[in-house]
Amino acid sequence: MIVLMGIGIVVAIFLWGTLWHNSSILFETLYRGDRSKKWVALTFDDGPHPIFTPQVLDILRIFNARATFFCVGRLAEMYPDIIERIHREGHLVANHSYDHSWLMYIWTPSRVKSSIINTGKILKKITGVFPRFYRPPVGIKTPPQILTIWRTGLKFVGWTIWSLDGGQRTLNREKTRSMIAKARNGDILLLHDGKLNVNGALIQNEAQGRAIAECLPILIKGLQAQGFELVPLNTLFGLQGSIETPVEVLEITPAANLRHLFKSVSHTLLNEHVSPFKLSLALILGIIIGCSPFFGLHALIGLIAAARLRLNKLITIIGTNISNPLTGPIVIMANIKVGWRILYGSWLTIGVDDLGTQSIWHLGNRFLVSWLVGFPLVGAVTGMAVISLFYPFLWIWQSKRAIK
Repeated sequence: MIVLMGIGIVVAIFLWGTLWHNSSILFETLYRGDRSKKWVALTFDDGPHPIFTPQVLDILRIFNARATFFCVGRLAEMYPDIIERIHREGHLVANHSYDHSWLMYIWTPSRVKSSIINTGKILKKITGVFPRFYRPPVGIKTPPQILTIWRTGLKFVGWTIWSLDGGQRTLNREKTRSMIAKARNGDILLLHDGKLNVNGALIQNEAQGRAIAECLPILIKGLQAQGFELVPLNTLFGLQGSIETPVEVLEITPAANLRHLFKSVSHTLLNEHVSPFKLSLALILGIIIGCSPFFGLHALIGLIAAARLRLNKLITIIGTNISNPLTGPIVIMANIKVGWRILYGSWLTIGVDDLGTQSIWHLGNRFLVSWLVGFPLVGAVTGMAVISLFYPFLWIWQSKRAIK
C-alpha cells in the first residue's frame, strides 16, 4: 500500500510539473513579475501572422505600449520583415518552437532540441540576438524540452491571465473586461497574434482581425487607466532578453552536464537569502515531512514542497532527516502512539498476547492509519521544539550570509 501511494505521488508530481504551465517542480518557470511594481506584460503567441501581427503592432504603437511576441520559427522564416519590425519598434522577440505541433511531445530529445535551437537561430539571424525566453506550445513542458532549456540557458515562461483566444476562438468584449478586472501587478497576459491548430497548421479565422481591432485597444486603455505600465518580459523580470554567448558554446558533454547540474542545484540551495523566520518554517516543514511514512521520498517531497511554498530548500531537506536510522524508530513509534491516541482514545499498549490474537494485516493497517494521523502533530511539535533550540544559530548563519 505504501509503495502504491509512493508511486502515485511520484506520478502526480510528474504530471503536475509537466502539464501545469506555471509549475516549477521539474524546472523553473517564470510566470509573474515583481508584485510591488505597477506593470504587466502583454505576450502574443503563434505569430508572426502576415495580417494580424502588423495590426497588433499598429495598435501597440498608438498607445506607446511594449509587448513580447513568442514566435514560431517556421513562420519567422516566412515573414522575416515582420520579425524585424517587432524588434525595431522596441518589442521583445521570444521563442515558441519551430513547428508548434503536438507531435513535439513524443519527439526524440535531439529533434526537440533542434526545434528550439533552430528557432532561436532564425530569430537571431533576423534581429541579431538569440532570444532567452521560451514558451512551450500549450504550456506543456516535456523532459526533452526541459533538458534543452537547461543546457542552453533559456528560460521557460508561463502566464497568469489567458485571453482564451487560441485556435478558432477569438477575443471579445466580455473576455477583455475580465482580463482588465483580473490584472494585478506583475501579471503576464497571454494573447494570440497568430492562428495555429495543434498540428501547427494555419487557421483561417477572419474574425481574428475584427477582434483585435475592437478589443485590443480596449484592453490596453483599460490596463493603462488602472495605472499599469505595459512592458516586455525582460523588463518585467529584470533579465536580459537574449543570450549573448552562442548556444553552441554553452553545450557541454553529458558527463560535464551532470557535474554542472549538481553544482547549479547546490549553488541554488546554498544561496537562498531569506529571513530566519522563513528558515524556521522551512525546517518545521522538513521535520513534518520527515515524520511521514513516505520513506525514500522525504527529500523529494521536501524539495517540491519548499519550491511551491517559496521556502529554503536546503533547510527543508535537512529537516526531513529527522527520521534517520538513529532517530527513525523513535519517530515512528511516537507517530503511531499519538495517532492511536487520536483515533482510539487511548495510548497504544499491545502485548505479545494481542499480537497472537490479531492478524498481522489488520494490525499493520491500524499502525499505518495511526501513523498517517499522528505524523503532522508529532512533526509540528518536534519542529517547534527544534526551532526553539536552533533559532539563534539560524539567525546568525543567515546574517553572515547576508553580509557576504
